Amino acid sequence: MRDSFAVFISCALVVIIALFYGKSVEKTFYLEFLDLPLFLRLNTLSWFFAITIAVVGVLSIIFSLSYIKEKERTDFYYLMMLLVNAGMLGIVLSGDLVSFYIFWEIVSWSTFLLISYNRGPALTAGMKYIIMSVVGSVTMLIGMLSLYASYGTLTISELAVHTSSASFGYILFLLILFFVAFGIKNAVLPFHNWLPDAHSEAPSPFSAVLSGILIKMGTYGFLLVMYVIIGLKNFLTLGQGLLSFHYILSVFGAITILIPTFIAVLQDDAKRLLAWSTIGQAGYIILGISFGTSLSIA
Repeated sequence: MRDSFAVFISCALVVIIALFYGKSVEKTFYLEFLDLPLFLRLNTLSWFFAITIAVVGVLSIIFSLSYIKEKERTDFYYLMMLLVNAGMLGIVLSGDLVSFYIFWEIVSWSTFLLISYNRGPALTAGMKYIIMSVVGSVTMLIGMLSLYASYGTLTISELAVHTSSASFGYILFLLILFFVAFGIKNAVLPFHNWLPDAHSEAPSPFSAVLSGILIKMGTYGFLLVMYVIIGLKNFLTLGQGLLSFHYILSVFGAITILIPTFIAVLQDDAKRLLAWSTIGQAGYIILGISFGTSLSIA
């Protein structure tokens, strides 16, 4: 029954999200138990990420049916898988940074529980992940508090207006904080060392989610902060020549492509090979973002 329920929920999400193609929606929900509003919005970028999350999510649940059948705590496993997928959807649909942060933490902690699912060495891998994830969450929170102290809002559309006239030093401060937060999730060098162990110890269906879409939440975060909140103009004009921020970011991307790719070739374990390959692919994404053109993003 629980298997069918998980598949049904996952398939329903795919259908619902597909029906919203080409639409722009904004909706605020009030969470009484937290005493705060939850602001969600749908646009072209968030829809693309949302439909990808939903499709990968349903495929991972279907693959889980045979994988998890003979294992313990299957109810817990399916709950965490659904929670990770729901959290990722919340991240890309968030219209303000408070909602974004809440869903970010939901994804982080449910990911930790899934990585640690098989216990033993898996728990060590999970601890490595969550420690780094907490570091990223702290830097993100500092950035959010700074934005709120400066502008009195955390709504993404309003922040985009305010930061357009921010000083060079403040923009650089924000970019460094959010680069650490999203770089950890995206497994960019030098924040990558949690992924190989997490990949090899996590349940196989979740490993697919991990490499297929979960680390791309860092990619979404980069796009949101650098292109929307900070603004593409500020991002590309921050610094000059070899010391410009986007050039330094491209160097991180290039290094993240080269080193993990060579390490991947040396692996004799399929999961670790995939993990290092995933890190290398993340480098291509960072390199594309650093160029700041429509062609590089495509």
